[in-house]
Parts: sequence; structure tokens; C-alpha cells
Amino acid sequence: MQEWRVGSFDPLLGQYVKEIEEYACYLEVEKDLRFHRAATLAQLRSYYTVASVFLCVSEHEGFCVPLLESMYHRLPIVAYANTAVPETVQGAGLVLPDKEPARVAAAIDRVLRDGHLRAVLADSASERVETFALPRVRAGFAAALDAACAA
Repeated sequence: MQEWRVGSFDPLLGQYVKEIEEYACYLEVEKDLRFHRAATLAQLRSYYTVASVFLCVSEHEGFCVPLLESMYHRLPIVAYANTAVPETVQGAGLVLPDKEPARVAAAIDRVLRDGHLRAVLADSASERVETFALPRVRAGFAAALDAACAA
């Protein structure tokens, strides 16, 4: 059975995960916190289906495929504006200038409480993810090659 990663769990992050778990206990929200190291494709789809928001505050994302997966599932996105994240999201989520905890929490709370915003983000996500459809990407790549060769 093929395994799919749900988050990154480098062994060096063990202490970080432990601290998150301890902080969740301090906040009395530990029952709402789950870490999944790997998942089948069916499980991954289920996670996206039942999730209320996709949070990406990574320092080390490149393109960040999970953003597209979230868009495909019409899942509202809250993300830190790092690397290619702002260009990838482009209006299909809330992109934050920093990871200040109160700002992140406020953005998540806003998405969870504002049904109109969730609907707008879901519609924007559906439109945005279409720009990454394989036929469209192939055509864009071919056009770029043609332009480069013509130059």
C-alpha cells in the first residue's frame, strides 16, 4: 500500500512536535490535535474533506503541492507568504506577511466564522487550481519554449 506524507516529520523535529503537544495540553485543546506521519491516498482525501482550513506556515516550501490539493478540495487556505506560496495561492486563500501567532489565529478564526469568506475562498480555489491543470501547463510550457527558440 502506498503511503502519502501528511506533514513533514523529520526526526530533528521531534522536540518541536513534543512542545506543540505540551502547549496544546496547556491550552486544553489536545483532544483536537492529531499528528499523522503518513496516510494512504484515501486517508489523505478524507483529511482534506473533513478539514475546516488548510494552514501552511512553513519556512521551507517551494511550490507547495498541498496548496493545490487544498484548492482542489475547495478548502480555505491560510498561509505564510514565503517562497512561491503567494504566487501559488493568488487570492485563493489568506496570505499572511508573517507568522505572528495572534495574526495566524485571527486569520484562522476569520475563515472559520465567516461563511461568506469561506465561500469566496472556495470559489477562488476552484478557479485558481484550474490554472495548474496539466493541459494548460503543457500549453504554457510549449509556448515558452517556442518563444525562447524564436528569440
